[in-house]
Amino acid sequence: MQTKNKERKLAIAILALSVSTFVTGSAISPGLGEIQAAFPGAKHLYIQMLVSLPAMSLVPASILAGLFAGRIGKRRLAIWGSAIYLVSGVGAGLVNSIEMMLLFRLFIGLGAGVLLPLSLSLISDFYRGKQKAMLTGYMTGVASLGGMLMTIAAGLLAALHWRLVFLVYLIMLPVLIMNIFWLEAPPRNQEKVRIPRKKVVPIISFYCFALTVLLFSLPVYMAVHIRDMGLGGSFASSLVLIMPNLGGVIMGSLFVPTRSVCKKQTGPLGLLSLAAGFYLMSIALNLPFIILGALLFGLGVGILNPINYSRLVNAVTSDEAPISVALTNSFMSLGQFVAPLFYGGLGALGVVSTVPTIYGFNARLALVLAILFAVKRKFFTDDNYGKDLCEQK
Repeated sequence: MQTKNKERKLAIAILALSVSTFVTGSAISPGLGEIQAAFPGAKHLYIQMLVSLPAMSLVPASILAGLFAGRIGKRRLAIWGSAIYLVSGVGAGLVNSIEMMLLFRLFIGLGAGVLLPLSLSLISDFYRGKQKAMLTGYMTGVASLGGMLMTIAAGLLAALHWRLVFLVYLIMLPVLIMNIFWLEAPPRNQEKVRIPRKKVVPIISFYCFALTVLLFSLPVYMAVHIRDMGLGGSFASSLVLIMPNLGGVIMGSLFVPTRSVCKKQTGPLGLLSLAAGFYLMSIALNLPFIILGALLFGLGVGILNPINYSRLVNAVTSDEAPISVALTNSFMSLGQFVAPLFYGGLGALGVVSTVPTIYGFNARLALVLAILFAVKRKFFTDDNYGKDLCEQK
């Protein structure tokens, strides 16, 4: 009984680390309208960078954490990363200028970068086979649940005062406590770190980068879009922005059975759901339809993220996992930083002009990718593809 309780606490501590995975920058998105109103002289790009800037420091921090995880120790990195994340996240609400706020956002990127390689790496250290796939799905679910709670809280707090929105990062306080008391260091031989040589790592890294560019069109533009359409303020924005996280919670818990039923067509199904969500958001003129579109979008992301992560941790050895995860998450963070520049470039070229046209563009792109991958999986992929993600080794 005591051993089971210890194992349960370890699993909870590992999964809790994933809270920082998807919401480092986007957690404050519902409050961007209020922050912009509080700093009317600030450039619009600076307001957007409050969401995207953490990615700039996250990338090098994640790679360095992956490289030195064996030397420093994953448990120690988890504690220090959680502490930096907590202090810098809350601290941004205490300053009086956009420039200082952006500086704190750089520091939260450092904390998140330290944490990002650890959750998946520790799952790879302690678990195997079906249990590993199940926990990988749960990891996405926990990250999405954390994002959902933070987004709801951000919308409510921003309605009171823009400074209060940064209190959402207090969610890392219990994570820090669990890291100190529940998280165990992996066995000594699991602490070694080796640079991966397999081509699957850059391939999955690129998939995650592209998915993040699509995903980040929501937190960067949705709050301002809802405000401009007269559909509500920060609370209405938070209702929309929790839907992708809700979809992640649902599909994170159902990943293994979904994968078992859909097999090699699971990925195209996720892309199709993504396309449907974007299309609905592009034509919606009222809040309920935008919310439904965001939920469909979240269900798609909730399918695609566990697929990518499961392929990654099953393709590399435990000593390659820290660097592999660090590289993949670095590409995801790079996608966060690139997203505003990418959509700004499309606007300059005349491809998109409004937020609905951005979502329409993404819908068409996701649909084309869904068709291409469905054809590839049907005619050019072995029938055993993906079985190792769901079956016990």
